[in-house]
Amino acid sequence: MKGGISLGVALFVFTVSAVRLGAARPLYLGAVAAQIGSFAIVNRFLGWRVSPLALGYPACALLFAGLILRSTALTLLRGGIYWRGAFYSLSLLERR
Repeated sequence: MKGGISLGVALFVFTVSAVRLGAARPLYLGAVAAQIGSFAIVNRFLGWRVSPLALGYPACALLFAGLILRSTALTLLRGGIYWRGAFYSLSLLERR
């Protein structure tokens, strides 16, 4: 499961950005519609409102991708992470 969420977001971001490609545009539009549709079905199954969440999914996927990139960059620049007021270096985290 490691990286599963990141892979899902990356695939969605790629699909949305690839809609601009010429000949493959209908295929990518179909993929985006299928992703949003499946998200809407899951929301309906969970008893949540469908339309606002499904329509907000592309924006949320882009926001989440940005958060992942930011946290990765900060971790690499700092050489570790801050968690609950304590600093954990990458070397300490790699040992576990």
